[in-house]
Amino acid sequence: MTALDRLRLSWFLVRLDYHIADLPRRRRREIRRELGTDTRDAARDIGVPGAVADLGRPRVLAEDCIRAEGRPLPHYTRGAVWAAVSLAAYMYLVMSYSFGLADGAIAASTDLEGGLVGTEVAALAAEADSLIAVELSYSPWILLLPAAAFVLAGRLWRLLPPWRDRPGPRQP
Repeated sequence: MTALDRLRLSWFLVRLDYHIADLPRRRRREIRRELGTDTRDAARDIGVPGAVADLGRPRVLAEDCIRAEGRPLPHYTRGAVWAAVSLAAYMYLVMSYSFGLADGAIAASTDLEGGLVGTEVAALAAEADSLIAVELSYSPWILLLPAAAFVLAGRLWRLLPPWRDRPGPRQP
């Protein structure tokens, strides 16, 4: 196998691994090992490009692997990404507000205070055209935003057993 063939196979497995990231680690390792071995065996007969093409698209193959697990799984990776994005977007919003408040404090040559959804901002101006400091204080409730994004985007309710399998009152 040439270096390009190894790269082609590795790239396919990396793309597959991305799509099956929500499977348990042991199962992911088994799938990668099995597919790598089978593809190398097929590559001896038809070549790596043909063997990789026979596997199809990594996303479709990953969906089949996940479907074989028997129930929908949560998407931890997607949840973590959306939690980080929501926190970054909130921080960007707070910093934009802080810069605006600081500009207002400089223009008015006075101290200004304001609040923005769980955050207190104070801009302290000394004299015209100079700013001493901008103070930020956050409420711990702000962490609910990324937590909610993690739960919703990660579909964590899939950790719960299906309704039909839950223990409950017995019907007579």
